[in-house]
Amino acid sequence: MQVSPLPLPRSASAPLPELLASVNGEIVVLEDLDDPKRFGGIVDRPGRILFAMPPRRPAGERERWVRVLLAHREGYSRD
Repeated sequence: MQVSPLPLPRSASAPLPELLASVNGEIVVLEDLDDPKRFGGIVDRPGRILFAMPPRRPAGERERWVRVLLAHREGYSRD
């Protein structure tokens, strides 16, 4: 497993605004992702991370997926 600059406990428990600020991240709702089988994705830009999320999803669901996507980006896995 690659060493991450963002500790997993922090990505799991930090308040979402603080977590997004620490990675220069932003949640962007995209109408084109309006499919119940899609949960979102990451657009990794130099110095910035966009978390593309589907519309009409509860805030709590978006928050959980942002944390999962960020942990995956940082090299953490379920293994």
